[in-house]
Amino acid sequence: MNIILLLILINAVKGQVNYKGDILNYLWEEKIIWLIGNAEVKTLEITTKADTIKYEAKKGMVTATGNPILWVGSQKIVGEKMRYNLDTGEGIVQNGRTQIKKGWFDGEIITKVGTDVLNINRGRFTTCDLNSPHYYFWGKELKVYIDDMIYTRPLVFFVQDIPLFITPFWWFPIKSGRQSGLLHPKIGRSSDKGRYVENLAYYLVTNSWSDATFTFNYYEMKGPRFNLEGRWVLSQNAKGNFNSSYIAEQSPNEEARRKRWTIDCEHSQNFDSRLSLRAKGNFVSDGSVKVDYEDERLVQLDKTLNSYLSVSKAWDLGTMNFVLEERRDLDTDSIQRWFPKASYGLNSINIFGGYFSCNGAFTNSNTSEEYEQSAYNNFGLSLPFKLFKHITVAPATNHTFAYNNPDTLKYPEHLLKPRNSNYSVSVSTNLYGRSVFTPEFRHTIRPRISYSHSHSNYFTNTARSCGFSVGNDFQLVLGEKKFNLATLNLGSSWDFGKDSLNPVSISMRSSAIPLLNLETRWTYKPYVKILKFEQLMLSSYFSKKEFSANASYSWTPRDDWSSDQSLRFGLKTKLTENWKLGFSGMYDFLDNKLIDQNFSLTRDLHCWEAVFNFNSYADNWRYDFKLRLKEIPEIKLGKAIFGLFL
Repeated sequence: MNIILLLILINAVKGQVNYKGDILNYLWEEKIIWLIGNAEVKTLEITTKADTIKYEAKKGMVTATGNPILWVGSQKIVGEKMRYNLDTGEGIVQNGRTQIKKGWFDGEIITKVGTDVLNINRGRFTTCDLNSPHYYFWGKELKVYIDDMIYTRPLVFFVQDIPLFITPFWWFPIKSGRQSGLLHPKIGRSSDKGRYVENLAYYLVTNSWSDATFTFNYYEMKGPRFNLEGRWVLSQNAKGNFNSSYIAEQSPNEEARRKRWTIDCEHSQNFDSRLSLRAKGNFVSDGSVKVDYEDERLVQLDKTLNSYLSVSKAWDLGTMNFVLEERRDLDTDSIQRWFPKASYGLNSINIFGGYFSCNGAFTNSNTSEEYEQSAYNNFGLSLPFKLFKHITVAPATNHTFAYNNPDTLKYPEHLLKPRNSNYSVSVSTNLYGRSVFTPEFRHTIRPRISYSHSHSNYFTNTARSCGFSVGNDFQLVLGEKKFNLATLNLGSSWDFGKDSLNPVSISMRSSAIPLLNLETRWTYKPYVKILKFEQLMLSSYFSKKEFSANASYSWTPRDDWSSDQSLRFGLKTKLTENWKLGFSGMYDFLDNKLIDQNFSLTRDLHCWEAVFNFNSYADNWRYDFKLRLKEIPEIKLGKAIFGLFL
């Protein structure tokens, strides 16, 4: 195929022309210079190298043959024969190919029709670096706006010179930065929606600080769903986003037809280093709409909607926060509001060698069943000091003054003014021990004892307790390296009011076994002499070159003699040079089944990548197959290309 590529040499400056070659022939009357062997012609912006170059000085024409290479700035063009004009910046390359930012481009005939505008007949583009590319996009007529946009009609997608896809027209940006354009869809199938097409979307850059995405999704069993997403960055200190969706579900059963929607928005702004505003809104038509339509597992499992407007102000002495908030529990369909919730806090003040703190809050809260106003001010003072250099003594006192005005229908006393006071002192130290043999073992003991006396006017009672705890750290020393073997903590307290010893809590963490972390919790009840197991957690992670694996096991017994046991695991590996495998999931031992699993298989196809995904959670599942370009990963061919209705 004889390919002619017309080059547009933007802002070419003739100026001084430098040339050289092994042999130089100069025709004086015609002003023609022949350069033979290692020939080179160079201007300020253009450099041409070839076996033979003819330079016509009167016309400003340069003709290069024999392995010619043309440099325009940093862009390199190669071909069989080149001819260009230094004055007009126009030229021709036969059988030429050039690399642009995202791939390689060539064409048969390219014509300059205006400043930075090209008309191209029979052009093609690819990101494959082979001379015979595995794939390319071909267009009969293309219009190129340099550093802006390419329009083509039609667009044909070839793989191994076989046409697989055609569209009457297409356009795509070629300049750097954000560009408006169509996003590429995803096609698949799921257990609850049937066959679907997602992400038929148009991305719109509205201006330099905001953009929007309009998305259309179609589900065989549900109907069309629309999404509108927007983002804005007003400045480095002011940014936010908005996301909404709407679907009128279709169903043969009239009762199953529902209009469902979601609205999520968020904005944050720092007016200066000490004044900030935060706003967030989450609203849904029903409690399960995100479970049905969101892909992310954490979003599906989140059953709480939280909306708020918060203003924070800081001073040298402290901070103040003012909040309007609404929290909705989707499981119970209960709503709680704080209109408003104001709080303040003073920075700690050094006094008498200790620390003084002060904070408070006012809340006006209500639910569907009750209404309450409350306020409190809390003052605290701690005076830690060292005794005999090794013992830390920490006396402290804390006082809370509160106002509470609950619903008079539920609380006839109407006005309550509780006052809480607490006095405490703690004594702690560290004891160190080491073995006298090799290898060296180290043991650190952290005993602590505390006494607390609290009084409340609201409950008209006094509580006194004495707590004690012992922490143990075990280490192994090999040369200059230290290995943490285990940490064992025990703690309990004596209740003077009940004249009894509370249960002893026991916890242990260990990483003594390579690749295995262990955590466990126990409770000992001294009066019935029962040691109760509370929880066991085991986790492991291993990684080496192209292989990684992880697993975590959790066991929590129940009071009905059953237990919650689950195993989470994941695996990623490179099977061969071109094949990758990924698998993760969770097994529930109580139900004896795999309730969450994700499987992916990836095949490297040089400039392409083929990916198969399968996901299931509980009774829902979905799968898809994607064939995507490595350099332009947003271009995807879903399962439907190869048979959606299989």
